[in-house]
Amino acid sequence: MPDKAKESTGPTSLLPAAVAVIIVVNALCQAWQPIGVVAAEPSVRALASELVSRLGHQEFAMRERATTELIALELDAAAALRVGMESHDREIRLRSAKLLALISEIDLQRRFERFKNETDPEQDYGLPGWNAYREVVGDSSAARSIFVSMHEDESLLLRQVEDNPKHVRDALADRCDQLRDQAMFERVRLGTIATLLFVATRDDVEATPLVRSVVYTVCNSSSFEAAVQSGPLREVLATLTERWITRQPAPGIDYALHLGLLNGLKGCLPRAREAFESPAATVSDRIYVCLCLAKFGDESDISRLEAYLTDVNICGQAPVNGQVVVTQLRDLALAALVHLAKQEPKDFGFDRLQPDQRQVFSLGSLGFRDEQSRVQAIASWREYRRSRNETETPP
Repeated sequence: MPDKAKESTGPTSLLPAAVAVIIVVNALCQAWQPIGVVAAEPSVRALASELVSRLGHQEFAMRERATTELIALELDAAAALRVGMESHDREIRLRSAKLLALISEIDLQRRFERFKNETDPEQDYGLPGWNAYREVVGDSSAARSIFVSMHEDESLLLRQVEDNPKHVRDALADRCDQLRDQAMFERVRLGTIATLLFVATRDDVEATPLVRSVVYTVCNSSSFEAAVQSGPLREVLATLTERWITRQPAPGIDYALHLGLLNGLKGCLPRAREAFESPAATVSDRIYVCLCLAKFGDESDISRLEAYLTDVNICGQAPVNGQVVVTQLRDLALAALVHLAKQEPKDFGFDRLQPDQRQVFSLGSLGFRDEQSRVQAIASWREYRRSRNETETPP
């Protein structure tokens, strides 16, 4: 009789079972039921326990046969396999762990097949993260499509959300650390980006500086920008991204506003208005406040922008006929005001203004050649506002 201690317990010992796995997967996809709904019959439980004990049989062929039969029992073997993982026999422990992981994965894939082919909003498919995800983005076909991609790319992280919520923050940070180099070369898939946005905006997760850095990097990738700016997935990705923007801390809000601005996400407007009120706002923050108010704001934002008409901080420059023309923040604020008021830029001294589809206008095209021109342009705006107020004020 062979000595089982000398035989391989590695992947090659499960090769015969691989054929059975393929057959079982096809059968499982036709006969789905949620985990734990129906308990195994006593006779099936007894059979599963007996088969688990055979995983430690002296003969290799008997161990392999028990392995194949346990796979065929599907989830009915799960309880016995969990017991087997605590066995004193090392062979039983190892095989039980492998089989339980395999059966669980088969069941998960089977539920995904059902999920992809059905649209019942009342159905709970037992998929990690699904209930929390659909509360955020809904149950549309686009939402489902992205969720499938998320599980294809980041199933381990999503399982942490469901199974180990106390450690999600650490799991997210670890995953971002792994992705850091890939993100620099735009190698991160859309499902991964959506997962990062979803997990990082959970109420029980505080994004670390590393997480924020990786999220901003992957959201600047060409594949993500193409998907969030247009196409069938835009609404869902926009919801996830706006959720990220609204939850970013005030320090460094310029990154969040920039993300919203470039992707046409009006959800960044409340954060821009909040940043305007912040005494800690940096020059960069104020630049993106102006741009967001110009692009997404309305007449109620005019008084906010007028507060910047005395801000002389530099926000851009450009060579013009051999002269370096500097753009001050008050120039940007004036351009934003003219834009919101739907006035002609040239009437306020902007004879070089270059429109920009994504951020309203090019900063380098807003500067004045000399201080006198700048002062005169601002005075023209104040006169326009005074006359407008007189016209609108009843006698």
